[in-house]
This record gives sequence, structure tokens and C-alpha cells, in this order.
Amino acid sequence: MKRSILSLALAGLVGLALTASAQKPQTVTDTTVAKVKILDVNAAKRQVTVKDETGDVETIAVPDNYSLDKVKAGDTVSLTLAEKLTVALAKPGEGDSAAVKQVTAGGSAQVTRVVTITALDMSVPSVTFKNSDGKTRTVKIRDAKNAEGYKVGDKVAITYTATLQAAVAK
Repeated sequence: MKRSILSLALAGLVGLALTASAQKPQTVTDTTVAKVKILDVNAAKRQVTVKDETGDVETIAVPDNYSLDKVKAGDTVSLTLAEKLTVALAKPGEGDSAAVKQVTAGGSAQVTRVVTITALDMSVPSVTFKNSDGKTRTVKIRDAKNAEGYKVGDKVAITYTATLQAAVAK
């Protein structure tokens, strides 16, 4: 159930959003729906422990804009996660956003990371990039054509937006 925003963004950068036209921003969207059973509600800590359809149990921090008085242990909740990833060459001076920013009361969050392409290997095909923390990651590209227009040294801005909606199942 836990996913790192950076991990999602970096994987999405290579797998989905690098395009043959590196000059234009490219956006990929995905929506995931899951049902979870609430095992425990800790209003004081703003945490909910849930069990998903595969039996995995996670304790999730609940944002302030969600009301915990509407759910209780035993409830089944339908979670809809809408994700959007936009990839483009970074603008001069553009850097990482300081933190995840709440952009609406509806549960949206957005973060931008700027990474530098340090290697492109079209025999795999794969791309290696480094973030502002100095960490590097290599991931496969789904189609080598998607890397056309990019080169080693390019700074790429990855903006990840996620919106989570929850509804108690009747």
C-alpha cells in the first residue's frame, strides 16, 4: 500500500513518459481502485489500519482534510487513486519542490523532482539518472524510441500529482 512518490515518478519517467519529442511536456495518467477493510481507527494519531484485498495490512496516516468520524473498524472503504505524471526538460533554474504540497482539500498532492540523465543505454534500453540528493537510479525504457531527443546531461523535471478519494462502501 505504501508507495514512494519519488519511486513512482522515477519509474514513470522511463517506463511511460519519455517521448520522442523531448521539447514538449508529456503527461501520463493512471487510476487505481482498491477496496480495503478498516481494522482500526486511531483518531488521536490520525491513522487508520486497513487490510487490502490480498490480505496485506498497513497503517496509513490520514490527511487533516479527511473526517475520521465517518468510519469505524469493520467498514469497507473504496479507495480511488488518480495519478498524473508530467515529464519535460527542466527550465533554467528549475529545482525540486521543497516538499509535497497540498493543492486542494480533496486530497491532492503534488511534488516536482528535477533529475539529470547520466547515461542512456539503447542496447537494453535503459536510462540512468541522478536526483538532487546525489542518488542514482537505472530503469528500463519500454520502447527505445521514447528516449529519442534526450541526451546525457539533460535536466528533466518530473511532476507527480496524486488525488485520493475514499468512500465507505454500503
